[in-house]
Amino acid sequence: MDTTTTNDQVWQKFQQALADCLGDLDYWDSLIISARHLGSFVQFSGDGPGTPMRAEATPKFSPRKAPPSEDECLAMQKLGWSGLESYGNFFINDEHPGDYSRLAELAVRTLREMHGISLPRQLQYRAFSCDPGTPEIRFPSLKIHREPADRG
Repeated sequence: MDTTTTNDQVWQKFQQALADCLGDLDYWDSLIISARHLGSFVQFSGDGPGTPMRAEATPKFSPRKAPPSEDECLAMQKLGWSGLESYGNFFINDEHPGDYSRLAELAVRTLREMHGISLPRQLQYRAFSCDPGTPEIRFPSLKIHREPADRG
C-alpha cells in the first residue's frame, strides 16, 4: 500500500469535513485547529452563513515568539494568506461566502506545509461562541481530539 496516497486520502477527507464545519459556524462562532502540544494553529471566525469569514494562522510554532522570517512570510503569502497582523498571525478575509472549500484547502496546506503536520490525528480543535447563550459547539466529523472551550 502506498503510504503517500493513504495520507493524501486522509487529508482529503479531513479537508472536506472542515469545509462542512466552516459552513456551520454562526455569528460570533470560532473554530481553532491546532497542532497538539504546539502553539501553531489556524482559526476561523464566522459571521453567519453566506457572509465572508475571517481566518488566521501562525506560520509555525516559535517558543521565543520570534517574528516570522522573510521566507516564512513569502511562503504564507504564496499559500494564499493576505498579510501579517501586528500580533504575528497571518490572515485572510474570505470574499467567497458559502464556498468554504477554499478556506479548508488553505488551512490543510498551511498545517501540512508550514506546520509540518503529517496526519490530522496530530491535531486538536476548540470551538466556541462569544455569545454566552450559545450551547457548546462540537464537530465530531473532524475526527480529531476536541479541547473543551473555555467559557470564562
